Amino acid sequence: MKKILMPVMILLCVVLLTCVAGAVKEGEKIAINFKVGDEILYINGKEVKVERPVVVNGVTLVPVRVITEAFGARVDWNGQQRCVTLDYSQVAIKLYIDNKKAYVDGTAVELLEAPRIINGRTMVPLRFITENFGADVDYNDYTKQITVVKVNANSVKDFSLILKKTAKEKVGDSYYGWSADFPKNLNLNYRSFSGNVNIFVHKYINCSIIISILQQGEFTIDNILSMELSTIKDRYTLIGQEKGDSYAKVVYRDEAYAYEDRFYVNEGKVYFVNLIFEDYNSYKANRDVQKFLDSFSVKFVDDGSVEDLSDVTKEGFRLYTNNNLKYSIDVLADWMEVKNSDAENMVSFIDNLGNQVYINIYSYEKAFHWMMW
Repeated sequence: MKKILMPVMILLCVVLLTCVAGAVKEGEKIAINFKVGDEILYINGKEVKVERPVVVNGVTLVPVRVITEAFGARVDWNGQQRCVTLDYSQVAIKLYIDNKKAYVDGTAVELLEAPRIINGRTMVPLRFITENFGADVDYNDYTKQITVVKVNANSVKDFSLILKKTAKEKVGDSYYGWSADFPKNLNLNYRSFSGNVNIFVHKYINCSIIISILQQGEFTIDNILSMELSTIKDRYTLIGQEKGDSYAKVVYRDEAYAYEDRFYVNEGKVYFVNLIFEDYNSYKANRDVQKFLDSFSVKFVDDGSVEDLSDVTKEGFRLYTNNNLKYSIDVLADWMEVKNSDAENMVSFIDNLGNQVYINIYSYEKAFHWMMW
């Protein structure tokens, strides 16, 4: 996964992130950081001592414990078959020691390198497992650092995993009413709990596409375009602009980067589609990016051709889950999650009118009773 570059133009979607006290939580984040040869790995922010990862024929092998610590995956060992089974979310992976044949959800696949036992520890291919679990893996040639990252949105849906496995050629959200072609070289890197902010990144080049949705309120295409042009005029070179009754596009650049911002107004909502691309000279030629942008539509056709990211129930709720604190709650579909990243025990949800619901969880002494609150 390439580094995400956040747009420097004034994204109106920032209102979603900063209009309330506190910061919007990323969601449950899974992260593994290390260099090959390290015996201390950083797993979900904690130092964990393990058997040193090794590289065999270009494939990084790590102890099974790294996977279970990071993902909370369940592991089973069949000594007779010398088989390791890893279960996570809705994925089951079977690996056989010293055998390049593996199974993902019952489908046979060929590994680049077989698992093996080293110093009594079962070592498994990191990239193969984590990517099948929906994570992104990045190797920094300069620092030799390996980074595995996966962010969930506290939803019952595992969005990144769904899109890695889907055979559908479109992605969208039936609740917010949008869809677009989905090239396989794009990954969903982030989705807010309420689903109104989505960040897609390219697997091989440094670019990001952000889709964000706001209630229209006082926004019009004219005042959105005016604010956009006012923001970029002193810092960037304007390349071009388009405007229709319910649509506008602005393309601009600096010395290295290309920026393309598209705006749509439809049925009381404003849709912002913002691209930042590392190489201005090649961004127009990139078919994956242009396919996504040009196909974006403020319509969702429920004909089975679109991978629907919406997790809204028929009753109009999203199920919020906190796996660390072991609780869940139904939240109205348009309420946003707000959390102070320094206080994991506290979370709140806010709607467009400023109404807010708080959840605070504390430990208690043995003699404590709720009537004493």
